Amino acid sequence: DLWHLAWIPAQAPVGPDPAEAIRQLLAANNARNADRFLALFSPDARNFRNSGDPRKLADKPSATLVDAASREKFFRNYFAGAPVQVEAVKLFSVGDLVVEQSHVTGFADAPEKVVNEISIYRIRDGRIVDDWLLGEETLPARARGATR
Repeated sequence: DLWHLAWIPAQAPVGPDPAEAIRQLLAANNARNADRFLALFSPDARNFRNSGDPRKLADKPSATLVDAASREKFFRNYFAGAPVQVEAVKLFSVGDLVVEQSHVTGFADAPEKVVNEISIYRIRDGRIVDDWLLGEETLPARARGATR
């Protein structure tokens, strides 16, 4: 089976690289700058998460992030907590979509935890209007008892 998340017309308008918004988002996260982080989302941005069905890509609207007010409350609490850091492994754009593969670390409750994430963002006018997130928690080799 072949499916497309999006189809970009051959004559898509050329403009600023939408991946720049995600580079700014990562920098704001890692600097713990909640104001800059939140400013990168459109007020009506939609967030999607995985329903648990491995055959579906982030197919369910977020129950937590439903509007600008809930996004602000969630991320202000997030930035008041542990200094979670996001390292982009790969980042590229296709039309107005940006795909980011990252490793997330720095969780207060589990310093050895690493979350491998794939995020897809739709960017318009330099702001996030949609995001889809998939994540998998793993432990680094040293925490699993692996030796060299």
